[in-house]
Order: sequence, then C-alpha cells, then structure tokens
Amino acid sequence: MTGDVYTYRGYAPGRYGQIHYRAAKPASGDPKTWKTPLICLHPSPMSGVVFERFIEAMAADRLVLAPDTPGYGQSDAPPEPVGIPDFAGAMADLLDAEGIETTDVLGYHTGSATTLELALQRPERANKLVVVSALMHSQEEFAEISDFLEKGAGVPLAEQAATLSERYAFFEEFWPEVPKGETGWRVFFASHAQAPISHWGFRAAFAYDFPGALQKTTHRLLILNPEDDVWEVTPKAAPFIQNGHIHDLPGWTHGFLHIHAEETAAVVRKFLDS
Repeated sequence: MTGDVYTYRGYAPGRYGQIHYRAAKPASGDPKTWKTPLICLHPSPMSGVVFERFIEAMAADRLVLAPDTPGYGQSDAPPEPVGIPDFAGAMADLLDAEGIETTDVLGYHTGSATTLELALQRPERANKLVVVSALMHSQEEFAEISDFLEKGAGVPLAEQAATLSERYAFFEEFWPEVPKGETGWRVFFASHAQAPISHWGFRAAFAYDFPGALQKTTHRLLILNPEDDVWEVTPKAAPFIQNGHIHDLPGWTHGFLHIHAEETAAVVRKFLDS
C-alpha cells in the first residue's frame, strides 16, 4: 500500500503456463468509476520490475498491470522460441483471465512491438497505445545485433556467472537511471533470471515488421522517445504513423521509468485521458 494506491502481485493462466504480474489500483472507491485499465509490457530481457514505480504513479484512478511476458521474470516459458504474435496472444490470455474487456497498452522496446501486435490481433480489446521507442532499424542492423545476442546466449552458464561483476558494471552503464543498491540489483537480476533463453525476445522483436505494423495501426498512438540506444532510430517511424505522434524525452535514458516515474505518468495520463 502506498498512499491511495494498493500494489500487489498475482498469477494468471496463459497458453504457455502461468503469467506473473505486478499490479496497482486505487486503494478505495468504486471500480466502476475508474478509468480504462492500463497494461505495461516490458523490454527484453527484463520483466515487469521496470514498471514498479510507474504503475504506482499511474494507479490513482485505474487498474495498472505489468506482466512478465512468457519466458521472463517469474512467468513460465514457452517450450521453444516464439514470435511477437505469440507474446501478444499470451497478453490477450492475461486480459481474458483478469476479465479486462478493454485496456490501454504501453510497451517498451520489445514490448512496443507486442503492443502494436496486440492492437492488430484484438482491436476491440485495445484502446489507446503508448510505445517507448520505435524499432525502425535496418535489416542489416537487426542481423548484426541478432548475431551478437546469439553468440552471447551460447556462452556456458558457468562462464556467464564468472563474469557477473562485469555484466553488472555494463548494466549500470546502460541503465544509468535505475537507482543504485537494492532496486538496481533487482532490475539487473530480472535481465538474467532466465539467461539461457533471454535472447528469445530480441529475436522475436527483430523478426517483427514494425514499420508494417505501424502502417496498419489506427488506434491513437503516442511514441515516447527517450535518449537511449534507439533515440536516433525512432524518428524514422514518423512517416508510418497513422493516428499519433512522437514525444521526445531528451536527456532521459534507460531507467527513466524509475527516476522519472511521476513525470512520465503525467505525460502518459495526459494522452490517455485526452
């Protein structure tokens, strides 16, 4: 419980097993008066932990869910690599299990692709969409990144464990706006919780036709563009957007949903409630 917001965790059945989620909602009041729910979809190879402060900031007047997508965090994994359409289908399973008929959707990197796909698969279930960054890389860039990730995934777990300190130092450099200490460790651990398959989400995102999905998406859309590794790529999405716009967040980078939770919530709430 934080002030007027109640936070909790739960599990729901999905096509690949149990889906773990974090949630926040108003601590009191009639749910019939709450605003449209919001589901937040994390980047690979993280989990819903990246949204833990943000969902509290958003939950004063609505239910907010931050699931671990299949194979990440504490959710059960698929038996083999799956694609973005499968991740989107699993998130629809969660909505079904929780009795949510219509929801706003916010996705971050891999979650951005899943957000668009969920809206295309189940247009009647998705209301407004918010995505953090647009995956507008060239096929050559995707191939280079995918090759790097595949090689990393092939390193024996004992060798990965032996380089834990170096990996944590890289995490702190790449996610500088996650608070140090206990919070930072939990976010770092989330990225390594299922190390042997952690690259599956990247593989799915890189195989997804993000520009094509943008062109097909007619839902109202807000693209947040923090100054992270996709900062210079995201503006390429502009010609493909049918019903929305890009909102730049200069100076903010990975981890901004922790350190700038309230400010981000204000931007997102203004869009969702307009």
